[in-house]
Amino acid sequence: KTFEAIGYDAVVIRHPKDEYFKELENINIPILNAGDGAGNHPTQCLLDLLTMYDEFKDFKGLNVVIAGDIQHSRVAASNKQALEKLGANVFFAGPEEWQREGYPTMDFDEACKWADVVMMLRIQRERGASLANMSDEEYLEKYGLNDRRYQMMKENAIIMHPAPVNRGVEIADHLVEAKKSRIFEQMSNGVLVRKAVIKRALDMNHLGGDMLVIKNGNVLVEDTLKKVDILIDEGKIVKIAENIEGDHETIECFRSYSSFL
Repeated sequence: KTFEAIGYDAVVIRHPKDEYFKELENINIPILNAGDGAGNHPTQCLLDLLTMYDEFKDFKGLNVVIAGDIQHSRVAASNKQALEKLGANVFFAGPEEWQREGYPTMDFDEACKWADVVMMLRIQRERGASLANMSDEEYLEKYGLNDRRYQMMKENAIIMHPAPVNRGVEIADHLVEAKKSRIFEQMSNGVLVRKAVIKRALDMNHLGGDMLVIKNGNVLVEDTLKKVDILIDEGKIVKIAENIEGDHETIECFRSYSSFL
């Protein structure tokens, strides 16, 4: 509310609490989620999807394995949700201690042979992830993407990683720049995706005469959310008022947030 009151057009928040944004539903400026606990990482997910789409042009039937610290990873959570909705096959690999309920697992050696996309995750030490008495070298051999597993991968398979990368831990140092790696493409796509997200948020906040924002069944009119009627004729908004009389087809709108040109 403070940032809204002093005139900020949008806020970008990364927070350790899962789904912190549910406590901010009374804020009337865009909130861009830069990551919440182990729950969601929407912009990382979008840039990952863009990277996969650039490579394969389709998600249906795409085989994706996400390997590493699954329990503490918001990247794993967001990608699972999005990829499954888009028709991809998603499995997970890594230490048993970091498995997550509802996340199907696969032996990593077998996954490397099966997958079109091998996505590696770092150990989230800042969230308490650790494996007792295991060195970085031992982790790489047992759970990481090393040369042996790289050779198992399909000819056209790719390597991804949300970064930062712990070289020599979840992935062998030289494989970060390997032919199959798309890690730096992800970084480039991240700039494009986040610019687009910010532009969309600012465009929705700076309303022109041709844009309408509906939030939770209310319309933003003169910077105030109001419950109003909207009359649309031949695809154009012709009238906005608290009560439009007449025999018109009615569509109820609840819990949406959309822009109409």
